[in-house]
Order: sequence, then structure tokens, then C-alpha cells
Amino acid sequence: MLLKKSFMAIAFAVVMYPNQMLAQDNAVYVNEMGTILPKEQARYYRIINVPDTSGVTIKEYFMDGTLHCVGHYTSPQAIIKQGQFVYYNAKGFKASQGEYIKGFKSGVWILFSGNGKDIAERQQYFYPEKGYYSIRYDPETANKLSEGPFDENNRKTGVWKEYHFHSDSLRLLSRYLGGSRTGEQQEFFRNGRLKRLELFEGRKLKHAEQFDEEGNRVKYYPAFVYPVPPEPLWKYLSVRVKCFDSVIKSINIHVVVKVNEDGSLGDIEITGFDNGCCKTAIMEAIAHMKKWKPAKREDVPCSFTVENDLRYRVFNE
Repeated sequence: MLLKKSFMAIAFAVVMYPNQMLAQDNAVYVNEMGTILPKEQARYYRIINVPDTSGVTIKEYFMDGTLHCVGHYTSPQAIIKQGQFVYYNAKGFKASQGEYIKGFKSGVWILFSGNGKDIAERQQYFYPEKGYYSIRYDPETANKLSEGPFDENNRKTGVWKEYHFHSDSLRLLSRYLGGSRTGEQQEFFRNGRLKRLELFEGRKLKHAEQFDEEGNRVKYYPAFVYPVPPEPLWKYLSVRVKCFDSVIKSINIHVVVKVNEDGSLGDIEITGFDNGCCKTAIMEAIAHMKKWKPAKREDVPCSFTVENDLRYRVFNE
């Protein structure tokens, strides 16, 4: 009887933990880019099935055994994606699904919200053409939030539409080229009346008008203004932090700063390097900066979190 119970316990363990067992036997360990790495450095592990008529089927798992994706490649080397793919998040919910042709996304790709059920975005690819058309949705109401095309470098291009929250009413009609606004931009009230009319040439605003909900012209101000530091952050740190110049020559530093509505600085985060003393000095220097010009939304000061990548450069005085 004891032997029978032991056999049942072993069988139960095999059913409950198949991924972990596979990972020990015939797994290939990879990073986010699919590069094979030692197990200690990997983010995922792969199980490669025997080739069939649909190509080589690969299942990829997070290191804790949670399924990350199921898809097909043209060979066991898993270089060129071909066919349907389904991706999952770390909690095991479906994250996205769609098709690859010769390694490129094709047709409709669906991106899901965190629960794996509600559609967050629908992307339409036109292989072999580059770029895609995006429609983002509000998961709560399924109403559109925005829609428009991206180019091959994932930058906004062409005509974009944005909608009022929890509504199908058009809020913004914009035109982009290489990720920058260009030409005529129109913003609307919920009742459909024109609120702002802006004209850009290159990246410069050349003409702007603003109206109230009755159609009367009023004083113009931008819908949103980003916060501005009292001086360039890179130059400020170069003068005040002794170790900054030597560190920045070899690495990029990612700075995240919350600018409060009164221009004071809140949460500060530094990533990109492990030099504890220098990191502390940089954070302390930022904390002692003079107040910034705060962000403004509809001409009203508001808090905003700024992210800035600092890279080596030479200043000309």
C-alpha cells in the first residue's frame, strides 16, 4: 500500500511540474532577443518539438515554468519565425497573438490587457510593406482611444485620431511625419465644435487659434506643456558632481524625476550603472536643483514624471 501511494505521489509531481522537468532535460536558455545564454543569465527557456508540416514548434517558458509563448519557426535553430504565435505575460494570461511571415509580423495582431481577455490594441500589418496601423481601445468600455499608422521605425506617421475618454467622439485629428507633428492639427470639444487649430512647419508651431464651446475665438494656449529645468540637466550635473564626467563617458544614465505642480522635485530614480557613491551624489545634486517650470495641462500646472537618457557629449560655451 505504501509503494502504491509513493507511485501516485511521483505521478502527481510529474503532472504538476512538467515544465521544470523539461527545463532540466532538453531546454535551451535564451534572453529577450532569443540569444542562447547560460541558464543563470537567461530570462526564458525553450522546448523544441520535432519538425512537422507546420514547421518547428517551440514553447518558451519563464524561468519559473510559466508559459511565455507558443509559436513556429522554419528550423530548429529558431531564427526565422513563421506562422501563428501566442504570447503570455508572467501571470500566465494571454498578452498578444498574431502571425509571422518570414520573420515579419503580418495581418492582424491582438494585444490584450493584463487580464488576458479585454483587447487593448489591434495592429494591422501589411507584409511585405513595413509599419502597421494601430487601434488602441479602452478595456473597460471597448471604445477606441486612438488610431493611426506607425512607420517601420515605430514612429507615428500620417493621419492620427484620438477620441474623448469613454466616448466615440473625436478629440484630436493630427498629422505626423517621422514621429513629429506636421501640418494642420485640430482639437475638438465633445460636442464636435473646434477647440484648437494649430499649424506646424517642421517641428515649429507657425499659427494657432483657440475657440470656446460656442465657437467664439479666445486666447490660445497649448493643450499640454512639458516641464522645463532651470538649466540642462546634463550640464548641471557635469558642473556639480565630480564623478559625473568620468562615468558618463563609458555608460548612459537613465534619470527619472517627478516634477510637482509647483516646480519642486519629488521621486528621483537613477538607473544604468552600479557605482553607489556616484549614484548617490547625482541623486543628491538633482534633489537640490532650483524649481523647474512645471508641466501645464490646459494651462493649469500639474505634476509630471520626466524620463531622460543622459549620454556623453561635448558642450561649446
